[in-house]
Amino acid sequence: MRKLTLLALLLAACDDPGSNTGSVDSTASNDTPNLTGDVGGGETSPPADTTTTAPPDTTTPVDTDPGPDTTPPVDTSPPQDTSPPQDTSPPQDTTPPQDTTPADTDTVTPAGSVGAACTSDADCGQGGVCLDLPGGYCSVGSCDTAGCPAGSSCWGFGDAGSYCLKDCAASSECRAADGYICDADDTCWPESSTPTGESPVGGACTSDSDCKDPGAFCYPAEFDGEWTGFFQGYCMIPDCSASSCPAGSRCEAIFADGGTACIDSCGTANDGCNQGYACYEPGICFPGCSESGCPANFACDPSADVCVPSCTPTSCGAGLVCKPDGTCGDPPCTPTSCGAGYLCAQSGECVPDLAGGPGAGPGPTCNNLPPRDCTSGAATCGEIVAFEPDEGPGYWDYPINGETTSDEYRSYARRDLMMLIKWATALVDCKAAGWAGGNGEPLGLGDMSEANGDIPGTREGQPGHPEGTHVNGYDMDIAYYQTAAAPDNRLRPICPYTSGGSDAYHCVGQPNTLDVWRTALFLGALLQSPRTRVIGVDGKVGPLVEQALDVLCGQGWLDGTPCTQNRALAYETTNEGLGWYYFHHHHLHISLRNLASGAPSLPGTKECLLPGCPPIDAEAHAGCGIFGDGAIGHLARPLDRTLRTRLP
Repeated sequence: MRKLTLLALLLAACDDPGSNTGSVDSTASNDTPNLTGDVGGGETSPPADTTTTAPPDTTTPVDTDPGPDTTPPVDTSPPQDTSPPQDTSPPQDTTPPQDTTPADTDTVTPAGSVGAACTSDADCGQGGVCLDLPGGYCSVGSCDTAGCPAGSSCWGFGDAGSYCLKDCAASSECRAADGYICDADDTCWPESSTPTGESPVGGACTSDSDCKDPGAFCYPAEFDGEWTGFFQGYCMIPDCSASSCPAGSRCEAIFADGGTACIDSCGTANDGCNQGYACYEPGICFPGCSESGCPANFACDPSADVCVPSCTPTSCGAGLVCKPDGTCGDPPCTPTSCGAGYLCAQSGECVPDLAGGPGAGPGPTCNNLPPRDCTSGAATCGEIVAFEPDEGPGYWDYPINGETTSDEYRSYARRDLMMLIKWATALVDCKAAGWAGGNGEPLGLGDMSEANGDIPGTREGQPGHPEGTHVNGYDMDIAYYQTAAAPDNRLRPICPYTSGGSDAYHCVGQPNTLDVWRTALFLGALLQSPRTRVIGVDGKVGPLVEQALDVLCGQGWLDGTPCTQNRALAYETTNEGLGWYYFHHHHLHISLRNLASGAPSLPGTKECLLPGCPPIDAEAHAGCGIFGDGAIGHLARPLDRTLRTRLP
């Protein structure tokens, strides 16, 4: 979430002050009634003096002289009985410090502890994370394995991860000023305001209370300093069913975790949609401004099709300029500012120069290449093996996505796929050794399968790819070759991929670090194998490498299948639901065909990410958008609106 940021509490509950006070007071009540029995030591002798009441001779002058008889000092002034200091001033009863202080210290959340306010991870101490909640919320991530500090508990938030939350017994222990209460789970958590406003589903809002339907919340226009694309906010009802949405809305899967919400429905065109929104299949109003436009002081960002605040000459970040359309972007290039293999187009962008290519081929003769094809039989060629060694001529299988050098559990492939990749990378390393423009580093290899054929990440309970892909060693993610502007050829974005401050999960501008010629040569080598079912790339990369393949074929660097119009190369310039539009701005994807189905694709057809070409929807590919052209393709569910479960 954003800083998944989507994406722990350290105080114990208060003592009960009444219990301790009661026990001390009962002791005092037992002391006060008995003033004589409780005095100690020699104070028991005065009663013996009271027996001198009958003098032996009552008629003598001795009797009328009260000297010795009328001044019995011991009887008339017993100081020990009337002032028992132990009973009347018990300091332990009147000043019980243990009872009166805990409530004061428990209502304060120390800075950096779980549940404390924060603006960044650095505010939360070593290993802490700052969650995107009101005022920030310090926590500990991956608590299912890392554990939680005392006074907090571990909670799972589905695909968003697991985090420590502050335990509580009363709302006074939580940050009331920031809207936190002690909820039904005994954790400090933002209080959901009851909808009391007038906005229906799809209506504008700034807080939950602006919405009118029970259970609705406000998806904000801005979150954590970034524009979400939901112009003026958007009331929606999460976790719906087909029959639970109010009139004028419909239930659709819109969240990256496959979650549903009631969304404003529409007919044709922009019928019923507010400004800044468009009517998409299957009939819902979602962010889109190219047709409806944006009001004053806002601009329509063409790369994401959402309304964003109009820029000023001083509002854009370092290295950016305010463009005539009101959006921030890279400054226009100059004839000399683009690197080798690139030229400055009229649009002001550096684009690959496809006019010349590397020159006449076929280039060097490469006699020491490893074998391309496996000829040892189906059992041996289809065996899932570890991709070893980690480094070889032209490639590097480096640890990725939680792997370590001693545990590369996501790097298992069929033997025939491993042989094809080793051959193709060695071929590029040899043929393109004299080409300019590249960084000279080996090509990085990414996710394959697990040792048992499972989707990478299944071992950790978090499969990282749609069901049906990256299984049984048939698939591999591979980086693009990159220019000298990049330090190496690891998996990373090779193009602008953010819009309005948010990740668009696909190229929104021309690739600017793609080594198009080496990438095209590598793809051409892979396409020469009859086992290659499909190679998928980003929609901005596809047209470039198609042109580069034509040049390389014309210059003699490639021949055969990659030089025909029946290339098994797939990409989507708009989201057609084939699975390539999202998440291929930082890697390409190769998938082998099953040995039992060797028939090539029909001319003009497009292969999908999933074999058999079923459509990709939000549940089959978490984060793969199904509405429009990808303006909102990975809708993050706010963490405080994500279903959570207590973990051991």
